[in-house]
Amino acid sequence: MAKKIKSRFSLSQEDRQFVSIRSKFVRFWPAVGCVILVALLVLTIWLFVSKPLLANPLEVFGLLAENDISDADMALMAAILPIVVLLSLGLTLIMILLTFAAFFHEKKYLAIIEKFVPDALPDTQKPKGKNSL
Repeated sequence: MAKKIKSRFSLSQEDRQFVSIRSKFVRFWPAVGCVILVALLVLTIWLFVSKPLLANPLEVFGLLAENDISDADMALMAAILPIVVLLSLGLTLIMILLTFAAFFHEKKYLAIIEKFVPDALPDTQKPKGKNSL
């Protein structure tokens, strides 16, 4: 458990409410983030399997080689679309991972607040684990 420091710091009721809300975000993010990651993975697999023209550049290039896409504009769109979709999925993954990092730091900040203001968080919302100070 974190070493408690006697402190002259105190938090107003508004600050305590803010810290309490932030603590809830930190507690629930791992579950929410994992659900979002699984949904992103399922979407990616679904696109590759059921809609290969939206996500699989090799499929698009194969159809182009067989001359199954006749219109020049359609060919250009079909070739670029999978790349755009994959880049979008990659950017989404990066945003989710950055959110995990932000909540990791948030947990550390809450532990610091709890260290200096021991009664800042209700017992059910105190940071747990090895990241607690």
